[in-house]
Amino acid sequence: MRGPDHPGAGPPVLPEAADLAADILAGLRQVPGDLLDPVTRLHLDRVRAAAEALVTLLCQGRARPTAVEMTRLRHVLDLAGPEAAAELLLRLDADLSDARQRLATALETRDLGALRSQAHVLVSVAGTIGADQVLQMAETLQTAARDGDEGAALACAQTLIAPLDRLIGRIRAERLAG
Repeated sequence: MRGPDHPGAGPPVLPEAADLAADILAGLRQVPGDLLDPVTRLHLDRVRAAAEALVTLLCQGRARPTAVEMTRLRHVLDLAGPEAAAELLLRLDADLSDARQRLATALETRDLGALRSQAHVLVSVAGTIGADQVLQMAETLQTAARDGDEGAALACAQTLIAPLDRLIGRIRAERLAG
C-alpha cells in the first residue's frame, strides 16, 4: 500500500486494485462495440466509463492537479521575440504531440520503460512552460514507473492523457493567436 510517507500520496491504495482496474479497462477497450446490439453496447459503455472513473480515482491520490498555467509560457515567448516564439510554439506542439503518441503506445503495451521515458520528457517541457498539472502528473507517473509499480503507472498514464491533450490544445491556440 501507498501511504502518507510516499511523495504525492493520498489515501492508501492497494497496488493490486490499480493493476486490476487497468486490466479491466484494457480488456473493455478491446471489445468491438460495433459488433454488439445497441442495448449491450450501452451497457458496455457504462462499464467502460465506470472503469475509467476507477482508474482516475486510483491516480488522483498520487497527484493533485491544478489548472494549466500559461503565464510562464507567455513570459518565455516574450523573451524569445516574435520569430523565435513562433518556432518555439511549433517545437512545443511537435514535442508534446510526439510524447502524447508515445505515451499512448506505451500505455497500450504496458511498457514501464517507455512510460518513464515519456514522463521524463513531459516533466522537462511542462516544467519549462509552467504547465503545473501536466508536470505534477508526469512526475507521479515517472516515480511509479521507476518504482516498477505497474498498476499506478498505468493509472497515472491513463489520467495524464486528457490534461496533456488540453495543454497541446492551448499550445496550438497560442500558435494560431501569434
